[in-house]
Amino acid sequence: MTLTDFSIVTEDEVTGVITLLPPKTSPLDCLPVSLLKTAVDVMAQPLTRLAHLSFAAGIFPSRYKLGHVIPLLKKPGISKKDPASYRPITNLSTFSKILEKLVLVRLRTHVLATRNLNRLQSAYRPDHSTESALVKVVSDIEILSAPFFSHWTSALLSTRSVMPYFVNALSQTSE
Repeated sequence: MTLTDFSIVTEDEVTGVITLLPPKTSPLDCLPVSLLKTAVDVMAQPLTRLAHLSFAAGIFPSRYKLGHVIPLLKKPGISKKDPASYRPITNLSTFSKILEKLVLVRLRTHVLATRNLNRLQSAYRPDHSTESALVKVVSDIEILSAPFFSHWTSALLSTRSVMPYFVNALSQTSE
C-alpha cells in the first residue's frame, strides 16, 4: 500500500463527517453549518466528488488553505496592550475541516497498516492516550527501581497515603 492509494470517498462517509461537525460556522464559509447539516442529503454528493477529485489529483485546493486568524487573550487580567498576551486562533472553512477528516482516516489507516508508528506512540492512535503512556512510564520506573528501592518506590508512586509505609519502615528498623 502506498500513500497515493487512498480509498474512494463515499457519500455515506461524507454524510457521517457532516453530521458530526460542531455547529460553528467559519467566517470563510459561504454556507452556515446548520444549513449544511439540514441539506446533507443534497450536499454530500458534490462534496464527495470534490474530495475524490482532490485525492485523485493529490492537491489540497489553495482556497481551503486560508484561515481567519483571531487574536485571543491568553488569560483574564493580563495586559491587553502587549501582543505577547494573545494567542492566535485560526478558523478554517468547513469544507477544509471535512477534507482534513477524510484524509486523516486514510492516513491513519496507511500508517497503522505499514507499521510506521513506534509501538510506544500514544498520540493520534485509537485506544492509546496520555494515561496509557503514563502507566507505561510508571511501570518502567517500578521495574527498574524494584531491586533497590521497592518499599520507597511503592510508597512514592502509590495513590494511597504514604504515611503507612513510613510507619511500617520505622517499625521494621526498630525491631
